[in-house]
Amino acid sequence: MGTNRIEIEGVLIAPEPMRMTPAGIPTLRFSLRHESSQVEAGKPRQVGCELRVVAMGTLVESVRGLPEGTTMLVAGFLSRASHRNEWPVLHAQAVTVI
Repeated sequence: MGTNRIEIEGVLIAPEPMRMTPAGIPTLRFSLRHESSQVEAGKPRQVGCELRVVAMGTLVESVRGLPEGTTMLVAGFLSRASHRNEWPVLHAQAVTVI
């Protein structure tokens, strides 16, 4: 289809305990709080949001144990939260602690 690539910097909030999928893949869910100044229609604008993130597999070890408030850059793709929930979740493919 098309491009689905997100890169966002933010602060780690609300990390959940690590879980295992039925297939035995480690999974870690957390939220990322983003705040920045962007230019829209030629004017500066303060923006902010909280985004749900899921890390899976070996990437879990990059996030597991990090304290809330850790600044990080997360890159990945968006997908629906579940078959019943249409809200987007960022599926992390790379996490860099800043």
